[in-house]
Amino acid sequence: MIRYFIPSDGDDADHPNVFQLPSSAVSGGNGTLRLGDVMRHFPLPGTYHFRFKKKFRDGFVW
Repeated sequence: MIRYFIPSDGDDADHPNVFQLPSSAVSGGNGTLRLGDVMRHFPLPGTYHFRFKKKFRDGFVW
């Protein structure tokens, strides 16, 4: 499941939009999700700047 928000549309980061990647979408068959996988299946047309939030120690990094 991919959560996303688009600030210019008035989306709120605390209440993100969601889309499901097909199970066959992950590249390489090793379970590693890549930017290209997300871009290929992103549900909206257009050009976007993608950032990924990852848990790191006691917080998060982008």
